[in-house]
Amino acid sequence: MSLYAFTLGRQYKLSIAEIGSVFGWENIRDFDRDIAIVETEKILDTNTLHLLGGTIRIISLQIPKAGFKEYIESHIKKIQSDKINIALSAYGDEIDRKNLSSNIKNTMKKHGKNIRYVGENHKNINAGSYKKNRLGKYQTEYNLVNIGEKTYFGITLACQDVDAYARRDITKIRDMEIGMMPPKLVQILLNIASHQDTTKTIYDPFCGLGTTLIEAIDAGFHAVYGSDLNPEMVANSKNSVSNFVHEEEKWQQKIREKGGTPRHDIRTLQWDIWQQNAEKIDESPIWKHSDPSQTIIISEGFLGEIVTRNTFSKEKIQTIRNHLKVLYSHFFHGLKCLHFDGSIIMSFPFWKKDRECIYFREIYQIIRENGFAIKPMVPEKYDLMTKENTLLYARKTHLVGREIILIQKQK
Repeated sequence: MSLYAFTLGRQYKLSIAEIGSVFGWENIRDFDRDIAIVETEKILDTNTLHLLGGTIRIISLQIPKAGFKEYIESHIKKIQSDKINIALSAYGDEIDRKNLSSNIKNTMKKHGKNIRYVGENHKNINAGSYKKNRLGKYQTEYNLVNIGEKTYFGITLACQDVDAYARRDITKIRDMEIGMMPPKLVQILLNIASHQDTTKTIYDPFCGLGTTLIEAIDAGFHAVYGSDLNPEMVANSKNSVSNFVHEEEKWQQKIREKGGTPRHDIRTLQWDIWQQNAEKIDESPIWKHSDPSQTIIISEGFLGEIVTRNTFSKEKIQTIRNHLKVLYSHFFHGLKCLHFDGSIIMSFPFWKKDRECIYFREIYQIIRENGFAIKPMVPEKYDLMTKENTLLYARKTHLVGREIILIQKQK
């Protein structure tokens, strides 16, 4: 068993839910808002991080046997290069990065090593700086981790690749009306619902611009389908997914030509997108070839009419809730008629202005009266979820947030 630290994204509760779903709650040793400690037999690397939406870094940990400076110098001495960039990061404690890096630089000069410190004195470097300074080449970001009453030293194995998200992100416009979930959030929901079981079928009945489908394909799922009421969205998502698959096919072919093996085989992929009213989901053609029990519905449905600070009012929000109640009553009734017994993970809107939040509370009753149950995504003892066993995703500048709900058939 090896110890790893996962540095968490801003929505740390969702990050923890994802890590627990993938690595098992029994393997989480400790966590706070910034970092989680996991013990696992799995060998973690860049590919591991590529599939996690809520983790910024993965750090290989050791229990200290000497001082932090000695730990760093011991690692540097093993590197077969005389010019090395390093960064120093701290979690749960603070270090004098400038003084420590200067001392390391002086010591290593005696060993023929030219050390360049990249970073600020009182701040950990971000993912962009990690990549820009090629710290992954020799794994030379060194981390001091204090959590609970324990201290660890560690080297960063992988750091989130912001450019990879940019390549997959088909648009930078977060149009809440058409349900454009951020790719990182999609990854989190995929992992929570599937536990990275890529044999499951993925279906997004509100597919919008196809973000869910692209992320599912990139994660290695082999059966990925989507539908949308809007024919323009169907055409756009078909084009986006087709382009992504085409580029992935070319990339995988290059890997094979060089004797490598891709993370997954795109050649086995089955995908399709069609026009479909989600209120009649039981009539969707997917059920002609997909077993509901082996299907995961993952989606951001229609979030309602866009509201601004000028149009925000309780009356306005209630009108939106009334419209959404009709839509989702039909949607879940259709799943009930279908005897759907797979997993569902969806985001529903909540509205916030200043310190006030208004929730789409009608959805809880709709789910239950159609024979489904809201399932906890995090063990109750961690006290991370709302009283309805949901998790929230929100940005400070947005009036509309997302309430994440994991749903399964009532037993």
